[in-house]
Amino acid sequence: MPHEQAYYWPIWLTKSLKPNCQKQQKTFCQAQSALWQALNIYDDIIDGDNPQADLMMANNNFRKFLKALYASNLPVYFINQADNIISAWEKINRQEWQSTKLIIKNGEIKIPQYLPSATVFNLGYQKSLPLAILSIASAIKLNLITNHRKFKIALNFFKYALAAKQLADDASDWLADLENGILNPVNLLVLKAAKNKKIKLNLKTKPEIAYLLFAEKSGPQTAKNILSLCKKAEKEALKLKINDGAPLIKLLIQPLSKSAQKVLNFQNLL
Repeated sequence: MPHEQAYYWPIWLTKSLKPNCQKQQKTFCQAQSALWQALNIYDDIIDGDNPQADLMMANNNFRKFLKALYASNLPVYFINQADNIISAWEKINRQEWQSTKLIIKNGEIKIPQYLPSATVFNLGYQKSLPLAILSIASAIKLNLITNHRKFKIALNFFKYALAAKQLADDASDWLADLENGILNPVNLLVLKAAKNKKIKLNLKTKPEIAYLLFAEKSGPQTAKNILSLCKKAEKEALKLKINDGAPLIKLLIQPLSKSAQKVLNFQNLL
């Protein structure tokens, strides 16, 4: 059975830092896979869009991740930062769980008088930043990241990369989230455009209006934001002498930037 992409991130980072490296930390890859599954289940529970989401399975997978992390004899500074990342992840998910949903009646969305600033979502990478922990841990164990400075650069890379990936995921889910009354940084732009134009949104009787606002405003702006984040990630990677041909860039960053560029190319045809 093929592994999900996140399973390979520790390997991609290792190969990006040292292309001829033969050693791998498979324990970290397996725990990374468990964490990926746990985070997806937790997201389903928070969003309320999967009644079959298995909380106990998520907890079991999260324990596998924690076991690999705390049994690896990693530097204290790294463990402390990992704890901070996990705490921030818990906080942002709790805030999302407790956030007020949009009011939707007969398909019509009641746009709040005060919509949040887009900056509210600037820390969206925190929802997935735990996925950076074991990739960096693997590089530390193989002596490819040897000091706190390089660790911070690697962490910054993943912050930008995961922010771009989270934004791409939000772009895929913008309509489903909107239908469920959930704000994300992409459909927020749709609501703001509708409010500025004084347009009512009804996803049942006139869904095409939301689609048009997405195509006109939200989609292109989101694509530009993704491209900007990808460039910032690449800039951090260069500080670690990771070039454009490295697996981490070729397999994680470039697919995101290419998809975003296609959106902008399509807009130019309109």
